[in-house]
Formats: sequence, C-alpha cells, structure tokens
Amino acid sequence: MSVFHLEKRFGTVAVEKKYITPSQLLEAMAIQINEDLLGTEHRLLGQILLERGHITPIQIREVLTHMGLPTMGMWERPSLFQFDRHTSATGG
Repeated sequence: MSVFHLEKRFGTVAVEKKYITPSQLLEAMAIQINEDLLGTEHRLLGQILLERGHITPIQIREVLTHMGLPTMGMWERPSLFQFDRHTSATGG
C-alpha cells in the first residue's frame, strides 16, 4: 500500500479546468460532509458531482489524469481506490 500527498485536490483541479463552478464544488462538499456526519458510506466528490449532472465521466478521468492518479476501472470498482480524509490517497 502506498501513500502520497496530493498537490491539488480533485475539486480544485475541476474548478481550474472550468468543468464545475466554485458553487457546484461547495454544494458537493456540503453533501459529502453531511453524509459523512450521518455515517453513510463515504462518496468521492467526483461521484457526487457526476450524479448531480455537474461533471462527465470523461472530465473526471481528465482531472484524475492531471492529478497523476489512476483512472482505469475506478468508477466500475470504487473500492479499489479510496481517499482518506487527511489529504492523502492510498492505492491498492
């Protein structure tokens, strides 16, 4: 298992690429935090943004590629790639 620091977070890159607006990012973050506080399964911001129609799967892959993160099969099997809540990622 490897751990590394992300220079920029998913939402920041998506906004910089103009795939989403800052308001859409804040909305998705609020949903994510609320779900976490309720104890439901943690969802990635990309998943929330996709479900709300704010971003496409192609744009998600482009953001992840820009971040240097793996993309193959991520959305088909999200348990293979999990983010912790402390600005690092683990890949398995």
